[in-house]
Amino acid sequence: MLSNREEAALAIYKRKEAMKPQKEEILRKSGFGREVNFAKEGKCPSCRRPVKRSDLRDYASQKEFDASCLCQKCQDETLGSF
Repeated sequence: MLSNREEAALAIYKRKEAMKPQKEEILRKSGFGREVNFAKEGKCPSCRRPVKRSDLRDYASQKEFDASCLCQKCQDETLGSF
């Protein structure tokens, strides 16, 4: 079992590796450079708070997180909670 610190480091590594250069370039050119930076730092691009995968409610929330890097609270506020 990983400690919270190890889990956070692994999540940051995965996000950095997961963001393909083309996607990052498109987002930056579209005016989302600051949000990309927050996501790469392991922070929610909306509220700027640190995000841990273990805080996500379910598989659907994890998949949304993989796409948007939004924390559970921001996912619920943006997409509605189920």
